[in-house]
Amino acid sequence: MSGKRAKVQVLVPQRIGFARAVVSGVRKHALISGKWKIITGELLAYDRLPQADGTICLCGDPVLEQALLSQGTPVVNVSARFAVSQLPRVVVDNQQVGRLAAQHLMERGYRRFGFAPIGDFFYSEQRYLGFLSALQEQGLGHSMVRLPAEGAEAVVRSIHQTPIGIMAAHDELGRRLIDECIDAGLAVPEQVAVVAADNDEYVCVGGDVGLTSVDTAGHQVGFAAADLLAALLEAKADVSREVVVPCGAVVGRQSTDCYALDDREVAFAMAYIRDYACKPLGIDEILDHLTISRRTLEKRFRQAVGRSLHDEVRRQQIARAKQLLRETDLPINDICHRAGFCDRIAFSRAFRASAGVSPSQYRASTPAK
Repeated sequence: MSGKRAKVQVLVPQRIGFARAVVSGVRKHALISGKWKIITGELLAYDRLPQADGTICLCGDPVLEQALLSQGTPVVNVSARFAVSQLPRVVVDNQQVGRLAAQHLMERGYRRFGFAPIGDFFYSEQRYLGFLSALQEQGLGHSMVRLPAEGAEAVVRSIHQTPIGIMAAHDELGRRLIDECIDAGLAVPEQVAVVAADNDEYVCVGGDVGLTSVDTAGHQVGFAAADLLAALLEAKADVSREVVVPCGAVVGRQSTDCYALDDREVAFAMAYIRDYACKPLGIDEILDHLTISRRTLEKRFRQAVGRSLHDEVRRQQIARAKQLLRETDLPINDICHRAGFCDRIAFSRAFRASAGVSPSQYRASTPAK
């Protein structure tokens, strides 16, 4: 389109954190292109649809989808409520969301797991499948139970053994689950660790216990949806019907700030490495706080965790580097030092060994911030 700016409406419920992030991604795209006038609202009823040159919506209603299609203007959906959409769609990789949640709990030593779903929504089922597959790859699939879909109270009633690490399909359920656990006398995270998805700070930060959550990349979904809508408005050939965006990282908070390890010395070492790996950290510094030998700690750590102390330090350093590469524009030299490395060459070598690409390649492959 040429001449005056196109009128693009973003119809999402902005009370939802993911939806607010989608709007921010669309606005960033519009700011860069300079071609759109953005109007926000909510998708309420098929007989009250506003008119625009293009639409980005969070629509989980087939009737509303059909109404949007009938308007004859390009529309992009960002809802994964159902497996198939009548509209071109941009969604987060929900199986990856589940995998990251499982990995987060496994890293904290949990060997008993549960998944709390939301109805029969497609995104919930995809998160469950990702959660289960990550556990199965580590031989822990048999240790997971699919919990009731009737709400947080039913989930808590079904918990018979602790400690257990639970993934809730989204933040609202995770918050209710924490509250029900506390009311039932179950300590969070010592007995029940909870990780959810969407990283809505209004939900995750409030309450007695902060909620750990997987960032579902709403900003990146919004930016990609705007990119797809721009291609549709320009009538480009070979436009994809569905775009899948990688999710962000796990944002750790109090609800998983615990290690489910029977060995207290190993649990202390894990917590110490988590807090100080990027200082940088020497193994002798951990031993200063314990009364066992390095050889004994190394042996017990490997038996409990499945990797060496050095490997765990390096894993935490690389995780921090990835976060800084994704979420900041800091120079790579600065990231190298903030992640606990003394020189750029050692950092680049370790990063490539872990991620399979260089730090600069990793940054270039991540969605726009």
